[in-house]
Amino acid sequence: MSVIGGVALFALGVAAGGGVLGYTQWAVRTQTAQLRRENEHLKESAWRDKLDYETHKAYNQGYRDGRLSPASEAEKFAEFVEDHNIDFRGQRRKRRVYGEAAEGTEPQ
Repeated sequence: MSVIGGVALFALGVAAGGGVLGYTQWAVRTQTAQLRRENEHLKESAWRDKLDYETHKAYNQGYRDGRLSPASEAEKFAEFVEDHNIDFRGQRRKRRVYGEAAEGTEPQ
């Protein structure tokens, strides 16, 4: 009877272990289901936002190019300079007064 009892206890242990494992997997799936749905929603929202941004950017670029199409090259260059805040003015130099030494040299 001890061999049959040992086999029965082993089978009962396998069944209990399998049941616990199945319950654990079920519990994890049900608890993470909401997070998965939220993650998918965020991915879809990010994709939609990127698509909207790219669409508006392309539309505005096309509108701007179409509006400037009859513009001369000088007007296009002026627009580019304004858009990129480019400044062509040189740096002003301090005028030396007669008798002052140049910067970095000693007076004589």
